[in-house]
Order: sequence, then C-alpha cells, then structure tokens
Amino acid sequence: SLQCFLRVTLAKAAKRHQHRLRRDAALVLIELYKAQDRAASMAVANVAAREDAAEARRKFEAARLETLAEKVALKRKLANANLPRDIEADLAKTKAALAKALADRDDAR
Repeated sequence: SLQCFLRVTLAKAAKRHQHRLRRDAALVLIELYKAQDRAASMAVANVAAREDAAEARRKFEAARLETLAEKVALKRKLANANLPRDIEADLAKTKAALAKALADRDDAR
C-alpha cells in the first residue's frame, strides 16, 4: 500500500542519510588524525631546533671562554715578561759569541 511504500522510502532515505553521516564522520576523523600527526611532527621539529640552538649557544660560549682564557694567559705572560732585560741578555750573548769568534780567528792566524 501507499503507507508501506512511504515507510520503506523513508527508511531507505534515513539509511542513506545515516551512511552519509558515518562517511563524513570517518573523513573528519581521518583529517583529525592527519592534523595530530602534523602537530606531533612540528613539535618534534621544534624540540630538535631548540636543541640545535642550545648546542650552538654552548659551542659559542665555550669558544668565547676559550678565547678569553687565551687573552688572560697572554696578558699574564706579557706582564711577567721582562722584555728589555731579555733583549739585553740576548745582546750580551751575541756580543760574547762575536768576541769569541774574533778571538778564535786571531788565534788561528
């Protein structure tokens, strides 16, 4: 009868609508999972970038401290060096060696 036909038609339409809703929900879930994966990937990349930046900062700071230590050591060395006295000692040694060479030459004659 007509009522039976209407009930069957409405039931089929309701099933199609329900199927469409389930399919749409599944697509939404898939997009949600993809978004979660992208967010997790970005979080991992951000952590890696922060670690790389921290390592670069550590290396830079170590190099800076090493340079400062070298400067301090050089300043101490220069402060402790008696340059004029060292030059005079070298000059005296050179004069003595020259005098000895001249004396040996005169003796050889």
